[in-house]
Amino acid sequence: MILSQNIPPTLKLLLLGLWLAAATVAHAQPWTPQINWQREGQEDNSRYGYSILPLEDQNGDGYADFGIYQPGGGTTPSKVELFHGGNPPSQTPYLVISSDSLWHIEPSPHILGDINGDGYMDWYLIADSTANPSSYGYAFIYFGGPNQATTPNIVWPFTAYWQYFSPIRDLNGDGYDDLLFSDAWNEHAAVYFGGNTLDTIPDLRLPWGG
Repeated sequence: MILSQNIPPTLKLLLLGLWLAAATVAHAQPWTPQINWQREGQEDNSRYGYSILPLEDQNGDGYADFGIYQPGGGTTPSKVELFHGGNPPSQTPYLVISSDSLWHIEPSPHILGDINGDGYMDWYLIADSTANPSSYGYAFIYFGGPNQATTPNIVWPFTAYWQYFSPIRDLNGDGYDDLLFSDAWNEHAAVYFGGNTLDTIPDLRLPWGG
């Protein structure tokens, strides 16, 4: 590095310091994770780890838990494996949800919030209509918690393409997170207030356009 004689000494020192800092960053060692967590699918091209599902703390141990989604294909079923967090996180799933007949549309799964007010994160899978050709698909909604089952708590049929849920937290202050149902096919959105059960009648309807 060549510094001109016309540059003031203080500015020379500043430029030299910046050059040394840049050189240090350029030659820094690659970052290595503090926890080596590694797991893979059972078959080639299983697409294991296609998406990660943050679950917050499902078993009350103070560590955030998570799920790993595998879309499947061929002879490999669609699958979601749920893991407990920790230091280090567990590499053995505490719950596996698998389906041979319903192939989950990507990307999946999806976070909903705490729609039943029990303090645990809830979520859902989108399933296509392989098992029922007359339907456009389903949302399989699962209530989280330490005793979560592999069967969905709510099965919500879709009546058209391009329909999905989005979390919007607790709009009406009743202790349940609410859901926004987006229906791009029919050009409207609807709000459903959370609770232990959900009905098909929207609590608020939001038409699109003018």
